[in-house]
Order: sequence, then structure tokens, then C-alpha cells
Amino acid sequence: MATAAVDGVLRLVATPGSPYGSPPRTILLAEPVPDVLDAYRFAVVSAPWHPAGAVWPLSGAKTISYGPNMAATEEARARGFDDAILVSREGIVLEGPTSSVGWVSDGAIVMPDLSLGVLDSITRQVALELADALGIPHHTASTPIDTLLAADEVLVCSTVKGVRPVVEVEAHHFEVGPIARRLMEAWDGMVAGLGT
Repeated sequence: MATAAVDGVLRLVATPGSPYGSPPRTILLAEPVPDVLDAYRFAVVSAPWHPAGAVWPLSGAKTISYGPNMAATEEARARGFDDAILVSREGIVLEGPTSSVGWVSDGAIVMPDLSLGVLDSITRQVALELADALGIPHHTASTPIDTLLAADEVLVCSTVKGVRPVVEVEAHHFEVGPIARRLMEAWDGMVAGLGT
């Protein structure tokens, strides 16, 4: 039976099987595209479950153990925000529950260093490639949340959200600055071009 093509989110889950003999499995989940906001407001949420630089086999891996991350999002929403920025026990900026975060200081995009165990997502990689194409400098760092709160701009990127500005983190307000705007426009143009 033929069906009409619609926009959606596809999640591919691949398992290696189990030590008890079950075979590897691949599961494809189809979901509607959630609403994407023009800009986001984030709460700061401590993430004691995050490796935050500790070395272990799943550091930097994308797993389906979303329970703590979803709890962080729910905490942020209960406090009146759209989502969360996760920080380590020591207050180091990590990532969002389902996104990468960055900020702009002195004209450069800064993102959390991968040594912190944050996900090196394809979206993050492509956003930085777009920054290169636009001539926007960028680097990574292990950064306390107070440094992000003093930044000129804050942005979030994920497969669903694309690149979007963050206009509020806790009580700190941010303008939609020129770097976030240029990167967002480049991202949206790239995605629109993929659909043609």
C-alpha cells in the first residue's frame, strides 16, 4: 500500500544483541516533528549522572538511556523554561538533554570540549562546518556556567531544532546576535536545499 510522504523524526536504534544469545536488532521509530521554537529559554540543571570527563566505555556515546535527560527537561519546564543546559557537579557546561550548546565570546563560537564526554553529534559537526564556511572562528573549552552566562550570545543545535538562538538562561537575557543569526540562516538554507 502506498502512503504519502510526510515530515517526521526517524530514530534508528541498533542493538548488538545480548550475552544471553539474542541476535542484534535494528528498530526504526517514526514520530511527528515536535514544534521548533524561534528561540529558546534554558534552565541550568545539574547532571550528576553525566561522565563530565570521567573515562568509561560509554563516554560520548549516544545511548537510549534517556531517563535522566528527560527528567532534566521536565525539571526545566516545571520551572517555566523550554529546556535545560546540563552542568557537571562542578558547574562545568556540558550539553542539553537532546542537544549541543554553544556560546559566543569575543566573536568566536565556543562549545564544550569533547573530553567532557559530550556527544560529538553530526548536528554539532555540521554546525561547525557551516561556521567554517561563514568564516566564524570556533573552539572548544571546559567552561564554568558563569562564563556562558557572561557570553555575548548563546545557541543550541540539534537534529530537530536545527540551530537556534537561546535568549534566556535562568535570569540572564541574551539578544539574538549576528553570529547565531548567520549560523541559523545557513542551517535553515542547507536543510531547505536538501528538500529540493
